[in-house]
This record gives sequence, C-alpha cells and structure tokens, in this order.
Amino acid sequence: MKLAIVSTGGLGGSTVLLRRAHLVLAFILHFFVQTLPPIQEVLIPRSISIPILEVAKKLDIPPVLTFSDTVLYNWDFKTSPMSEDEIPTATNIHTQTMFTRLADEEEFYLCSARIEMRGVEILELMRVTMDETFAGDSIAVRRIKDDLHTIARIIADLKALLFSVKNPDIYYNQVRPWLRGEDSSENKRKWIFEGADEEDFHLSIPMELSGPSAGQSAMIHALDIFLGL
Repeated sequence: MKLAIVSTGGLGGSTVLLRRAHLVLAFILHFFVQTLPPIQEVLIPRSISIPILEVAKKLDIPPVLTFSDTVLYNWDFKTSPMSEDEIPTATNIHTQTMFTRLADEEEFYLCSARIEMRGVEILELMRVTMDETFAGDSIAVRRIKDDLHTIARIIADLKALLFSVKNPDIYYNQVRPWLRGEDSSENKRKWIFEGADEEDFHLSIPMELSGPSAGQSAMIHALDIFLGL
C-alpha cells in the first residue's frame, strides 16, 4: 500500500477531533488486518500506522479499537437537543458510526452506553459511602446500609439492561471477528506498525492490542474494587 501519510497536525489539540480520528483510523486498521490472508504477516503500512500511532499517543490510548471508541465517544442524540443542558437518556441516543450497518452492532454498543448512564449514580453512592465510614456512628451505619441497598437495585437494573440485548450471537459471530486485536486473534500473529521505529516519527511500538471489550468499562472495574470482588 503506497498511499500518502495523512497529517494529523490539523486536528490540533481538539479532543473531540482526535477521538473521532482514532475511531475512523481504527476501523481502517481492523479492516486492513482482518482482510489479510490468515498466514500472511501483519505488516501495517505507513499510511495507516503513522496516523493512528500519532493520534493514539495524543489520547494516551492504544492504537486499536477500544471500548471508548465504540461506546463512550460514539453516541449522539437521536434528535437535536432542546438545550445545551439536555441530558442523554436510554431512549434518545443512537450510535454515530459503525463498522457494519447491522442493527445488532448498534444495539450492542447502545446497551453498553445505557449501562454506563444508569450506573453513573453508583459512583456518587460509592463516594458518599466512603465518607460515612469515617464517621462510623450508628447514623452512618444506617446510611451505608441504605446506600448499599440502592446500589444493589441499580446493579439489578444493569443486569436487566445487559440481558435485554437481542441476538447477541449475531454481533459476536458477524461483527466481533473484524474487531479483534493482536492479543485476541486466532492465529496470534504479531502486528508490525511500519515506520514506528523510524527517526522521523519517534513513535512507541504498542505492547498490548486487545481490541474493544465491555470489560474495559471503568465503571465495572470500580464496582469490582468497591465491592471487593
């Protein structure tokens, strides 16, 4: 592939533009890798490797598709918000960009987004509960108990949202294989980013390339730590 290397300088310091660029470049990267013959070396050409490595460096995320790409930064309002203060809800968002046009792909991303939105209340409850532990009196104990019951109810809601996904097998079998990273590929081929080690670019060679997973949700990890799981 002898395409020109597109400069990322025009993105400036805009986090929004950098995130958008990362998503688009990651989709291109995965399409290129997954269309190679199964036994061929994965040599990612400069026209793909240099831009995504530069953008990934600025965002401090891996040069591969992530949960942030497909879920956290990839939603928008179904209709234009009435005001700048309008809060997104489970029913008024849609996915901006997908790898395919399958409704099952969008539903998978939106399920994760809805879980993030519903679960955000838990973060405040965690903070309040930790504050109450310092008080340690009977009132604090009662409040902690109430907060834990509320957290349990929200977790039940999160579980219901997760099981609301219809036909998850379609996403897993038809979409997810395209989005596999180096670490999750079936034949474990090493991804080589052409030009990454050249003096003109001074880019770090990535060490972990797992691909997107709902397990990358910071909220889920926060719950595990808070509950001692």
